Amino acid sequence: MTISELANYLITRNMMHGERRAHELLEAADMVADLGLEPMATLGAAQRLTWSASLGANTRFEGRLPESYQSVIAALRASSAQ
Repeated sequence: MTISELANYLITRNMMHGERRAHELLEAADMVADLGLEPMATLGAAQRLTWSASLGANTRFEGRLPESYQSVIAALRASSAQ
């Protein structure tokens, strides 16, 4: 798998499932914190997914998987500019 293929796979799916994944990461962060560790990466990922979901950019794809990571970035830029 090339880096572009990996980016397409991860970023397009995060656009579609980011809100749910953010909730899951927050639960994982609680578990990490319960173990006495600081969940820096887990919280950072949850915050980024929450941010992207809050923009509503996924509505531009009308429930369909975006074609590419570039289309996701364009949608995020357009949504954050409003």
